[in-house]
This record gives sequence, structure tokens and C-alpha cells, in this order.
Amino acid sequence: KFNSIGQIFNISGPDTINIRELASLIEERFLPVKIEFTDNDKGDITSTSFSITSEKANRILEYEAKYKIIDGIKQVIDYEG
Repeated sequence: KFNSIGQIFNISGPDTINIRELASLIEERFLPVKIEFTDNDKGDITSTSFSITSEKANRILEYEAKYKIIDGIKQVIDYEG
């Protein structure tokens, strides 16, 4: 795809997940660890709202996500473990 040269693409799947959900998912399903959530420190960002989509990658590169977030995490942990 020559029209992709020099372009920047966001790559994502159909799932949405926040950091706490991601940490809990890893803790509950994959690793024998206990994740401890602490209070925010001064200066921490406590509220963000943005969306990352693969629309541009879909259109130009014909990208389509093949894995759900849980399957991708399991594959990474199994590879690393």
C-alpha cells in the first residue's frame, strides 16, 4: 500500500478496556499476582476520555483485528512465560 508511506496509524481492536480492568483481567485469569490499587498521587491524571480507532488503518491498509484483548494478553503471557 504505497499511500501508507509516511502515515501514522492507530491500531486497535473492537474491545474497550481501562487500566484497572486490564490489571484485574491479568490478575484474575493469567498470573499468580495480587495487584494493589492505591490512591492517586498529586498530579496524577484521574479522568481522561478519548477514543482510539483503527478506522484509518482499516480504510488504507485493510487492517482488521484478529484477536480480542483477552486472547492477545493470553498469547503474550504464554509466550513470555
